[in-house]
Amino acid sequence: MNWEKGIEVRRLDNPGKVGSTTGLRRERASGLYIQIKWHQGGSTDYVAEDQVETFNESRLSDPYEAINARKIGISSDFRRSLTQIYLSGRLANLVYSMGITQTDFYAHQ
Repeated sequence: MNWEKGIEVRRLDNPGKVGSTTGLRRERASGLYIQIKWHQGGSTDYVAEDQVETFNESRLSDPYEAINARKIGISSDFRRSLTQIYLSGRLANLVYSMGITQTDFYAHQ
């Protein structure tokens, strides 16, 4: 792939780590390494080409799709996605799941 400057990528082993390519690359005996500037923290480092994938945020904007595609990342990313699912649902479901009403549901016979 042509890793020109500004391509959004993320690590395969940590899908929550997203950054942009700088356009710089290094050839090593083990393969091609591309330089990435990470969005969180702003640090840069060289990563093996086969350890990153292009990132298209719109493709996985649906949290259910991200979970099914196994593209969540670390546990904090998973918790963030679950929170989004709860908050995007019906308000009644959120209230009951938090136990705010202290309602007990009994089966009547």
